[in-house]
Amino acid sequence: MAWQNAVQRQLRQWYSEAAVRQGLQGEVLVFFLLDEEGNVTAARIEQSSGHALLDADAVQAVRQLRGLPSGTPREVLLPLRFRLKD
Repeated sequence: MAWQNAVQRQLRQWYSEAAVRQGLQGEVLVFFLLDEEGNVTAARIEQSSGHALLDADAVQAVRQLRGLPSGTPREVLLPLRFRLKD
C-alpha cells in the first residue's frame, strides 16, 4: 500500500543513539490519528517494549510523520521494531 511505503520512508531514523548505546531492543505498538492533510495529530503507546526510551523514540518518530497519502486510514496501529544489527 502506498501509505505504508510512505510511513516506511519517513521512519528511517527512529532508533535513538542513547537506545543503541544501551543495547536496547524490542517492539512498540503505537496508535496514532491523522488529520485530513495526512499529518499526525495524536500518538500513544498501545503496547510497550518494556523500555521507556524505546517507547519514547517510537512516539517521537510517529509524531513527525507528515503528508501521508490520502488513502491512509485516519486511525493507525503501527508496530515499530527496534533491532540492533550484529
